Amino acid sequence: TVVVLPNEGLLFPVLHAMPAAVGAVNVTMGYPLRTTPLYNLLELLIAMQQRLRQSKKQVLYHHRQVLGILRHPYVYFVTAAESQENIKVIEQENRVFIDMAELPKQHPVYEVLFKPVAEGQELISYLLQVLEMIHAHVRPEQEEGEEERSQLINVEQEYVYHFYVQLKRLREILEKETIELTYQTFLKLFRQIIRNLRLPFTGEPLRGLQVMGMLETRNLDFDNVII
Repeated sequence: TVVVLPNEGLLFPVLHAMPAAVGAVNVTMGYPLRTTPLYNLLELLIAMQQRLRQSKKQVLYHHRQVLGILRHPYVYFVTAAESQENIKVIEQENRVFIDMAELPKQHPVYEVLFKPVAEGQELISYLLQVLEMIHAHVRPEQEEGEEERSQLINVEQEYVYHFYVQLKRLREILEKETIELTYQTFLKLFRQIIRNLRLPFTGEPLRGLQVMGMLETRNLDFDNVII
């Protein structure tokens, strides 16, 4: 049986919706990094750093980026109770700029996400630290009967790794050339690098449910085809 996805953006909604009875799921397709939830989170973090206001006494973040980050699946999954309470306070009090230290609920993850960083090298190191934190939280110990969950975790780990590699390469280039980038220039460069990158997922073709893009089905024969 094969599930064919004409639109690559359907991959993660399909994987999340797979019933437990399916068992092993094998993904064989290219997936663009720019459509991953992680890309959206990194853009939010860069925009937040670009728009923050800092004085000697406090750091203020714009509510648009703060709410987007608190609601993001990767952050909300780990900090659900704290983020839910903080979102409620921000919206009820109509706060525009937010001092995270003044919010009623705190979580260790906030210390990694919400801190001011300078442009250039420090910004890249900050994003790498966020990726390391996310990687640690998407690889829980697999329990018996959770094979389908491990398939999804493996896919998520794969694109976390690719983002990490690209940012490390960019940092090495900047160090070698001693180039300093503003937030805006870095964001444009980051988008340019990620725009054409794709993850080459290759599954086991002889077992489990196959999930493929349209191009990957060429010269293959299946009894059951779901498009």
